[in-house]
Order: sequence, then structure tokens, then C-alpha cells
Amino acid sequence: MTQSVRFVCLGNTCRSPLAEAALRQECALSELSVIIDSAGTGDWHVEQPPGGARAGGRRPEWHGY
Repeated sequence: MTQSVRFVCLGNTCRSPLAEAALRQECALSELSVIIDSAGTGDWHVEQPPGGARAGGRRPEWHGY
């Protein structure tokens, strides 16, 4: 059975996308098959990419993910 993980934060702009990217990288390195997703509880950032000024300038790729 394939496992799945969903990370959730308020706007899905910083914490959950970073956690998703980190776990994706770790699963790829470990050759694990896991369905990974992130979501937010609010809709004020719908269709906007994660990161940027809203996230304090933090983006997953800046952390090596």
C-alpha cells in the first residue's frame, strides 16, 4: 500500500510547501514511494505560488529543496 502525507498550514505559502519539498527530497533519496501534498486552511492566496514576500522571502529552493 502506498502511504500519503499532507502538510497543512494557514495559507500554504511557506511552512507546508517547505515541508512538502523536504519530504519529497528525502523520499527520493531513500527511494520511497509516498504521495506528498500540501494545503492551506485559508483561501486568501489561491492560485499564488509559495514563497516570496508573503513567506518572508523563504522558498524551498533556497533551503536546498
